[in-house]
Amino acid sequence: MIDWRKKWILSRIDGKILNVGCGELKVNGVNLDLNRECKPDIVADFHYLPFKDKAFDYAILFDVIEHTQTPLALINESERVSKNVIVEVLDFDEARENWVADAQHKFYINEEILKKLLPNYHIFKLGKMLFASKIRITLPKIRFLMWKALWKLTRKV
Repeated sequence: MIDWRKKWILSRIDGKILNVGCGELKVNGVNLDLNRECKPDIVADFHYLPFKDKAFDYAILFDVIEHTQTPLALINESERVSKNVIVEVLDFDEARENWVADAQHKFYINEEILKKLLPNYHIFKLGKMLFASKIRITLPKIRFLMWKALWKLTRKV
């Protein structure tokens, strides 16, 4: 199931989308993963994405950057094949239990590290999640949606 933050991001982008490291999350676009078991559209390693330069409008990296020891290679190759890259990742300073719980985590990420890794990106935090993009994704709209969802929850209690 896709969470509301990812849904919101996907609702704000148009064009051809490459979902790098898709795992179980399939989007309306090209879903790519190295793991055949998750049934991606294309099985490939992000070190060499089998696409021409700027073939996509967006490359999305949802919960994938922490699964590589070479995050810059992932970012650089994603930037090569797309016009815009959007990164979404859990801040492990805020959720240490998630870092420890998954043996496939290879790169510890927090807000400070993400800012150093992506100095030319707009970075914002929402709860325990970090978002990064060269295009500005308006934070006030996300805050509005978050408060609206919380209001609905409290009304049901």
